[in-house]
Amino acid sequence: METSLIMRKALLPAVFRTGGLLMAGHIAIALVGVAALRLYTELAPTDVFGEANLILGALTLGLQVFIAPFTAAQLRFHTEADARSAGNAFTRSALAWSLGAALALTVVALTSFVIWSHIYEHPLTALSLTALAMWPAAMAARNVFMNRLHAERRQAVYIGLQVTEAILVVALTGAALAWTATTGSFMFGQALAPAVLLLVVTAIAPWPTWTLRRIASRDVSYGSKALSYGGPFVPMSLLSSVSSVADRYALAWLLGSAAVGLYLAPFAIASRAMALVTGPLTDLFRPMLFDAENRNDGGQAKRIFKSWVAATVGVGLAVLTGIAVLGQFVVDWVLARDYRDGAVAIMLWIALAYTIYGLTQVLENRLLSLGQSVRLLPPMLIGGAANVLFSILLIPRTGAIGAAQANCASFLVRGGCTAMLLYLAFRQRHSGNESR
Repeated sequence: METSLIMRKALLPAVFRTGGLLMAGHIAIALVGVAALRLYTELAPTDVFGEANLILGALTLGLQVFIAPFTAAQLRFHTEADARSAGNAFTRSALAWSLGAALALTVVALTSFVIWSHIYEHPLTALSLTALAMWPAAMAARNVFMNRLHAERRQAVYIGLQVTEAILVVALTGAALAWTATTGSFMFGQALAPAVLLLVVTAIAPWPTWTLRRIASRDVSYGSKALSYGGPFVPMSLLSSVSSVADRYALAWLLGSAAVGLYLAPFAIASRAMALVTGPLTDLFRPMLFDAENRNDGGQAKRIFKSWVAATVGVGLAVLTGIAVLGQFVVDWVLARDYRDGAVAIMLWIALAYTIYGLTQVLENRLLSLGQSVRLLPPMLIGGAANVLFSILLIPRTGAIGAAQANCASFLVRGGCTAMLLYLAFRQRHSGNESR
């Protein structure tokens, strides 16, 4: 007992140092994001901003469905592979499978975009098609390399690259919009940024990224792990995305892409404010939690989980208070005039929604640490259905504010279901331990 207490006290300074580093990085990302919003809303009309984000949202959904199984398995089991000196082979397998999935996503995205453009008489531009061709592969490779850094807890490099990426995104997208304020230019800037980031990663990563392609053998355990652990991420990612973004697509269907632009600008402020505090917490606690379970240290995993929950609740309440007090000042400072109507009310609902969502993600990661990825499916299904239902009911009444209210209500439903399933998973684990 005394030895365990000494070890915990010795770990505290390192935890605080790492947490401070991650917080500083996420503050920098948030400041870049603030500058990006002002730049985008000044350069892009509301319909361009809304339409580009709808297309990029669909691409992100495709990334989650096609590639998430492979990157999720990599993140969860990399330290286990590294412990048996198979880290490079494991990364090589994750990269090969992820790029194959990215190729499939590219075909689907280009085909869907051509069909959509024909139906709605939307012009096909070289910039749009190039962005659709570049984005999946660049993001797949980016996620594999960033996941390895995250799993190995190389937090200084990891957060530094995230800051670099944020700067690249705003610089390249802003330049593209300044050249021509179209949906295609917005998409091209967003696609070019991860491609440039890959060049930076290969130059500074602590392991030889380019030489990974020359590894003759792959890790034989990767395929089974991707299937058993990562497989449920296909429907899970689809349902999670529906649960998160159904409100904006319902808004586009009911009120048009310009209404989406007016909604997403204040939405981005509130969600980025939450990401500023929940992002560092996830970067800090998730690899610690997964590593504790990989070492079968249930006591340590329990302590990490409780600390994560308490921190998430505390920072969520702080963000809500800050928006309630300073919301109008932030809106006037960050958004162009055409984007300000109803923005504060939207921000408050989204801040509450993402406080609930942040807590739900902690519960989801605890289930993942127990190897219970399949249990996440029912809450996501119910949450997605709730978002669609609430959006249809509320948007016709209060417009964009109704979309924010629907988002909040659906996260509350999803979080309650996740908490119940986590409780059942702990009971099952406890019963299994007693039977042995």
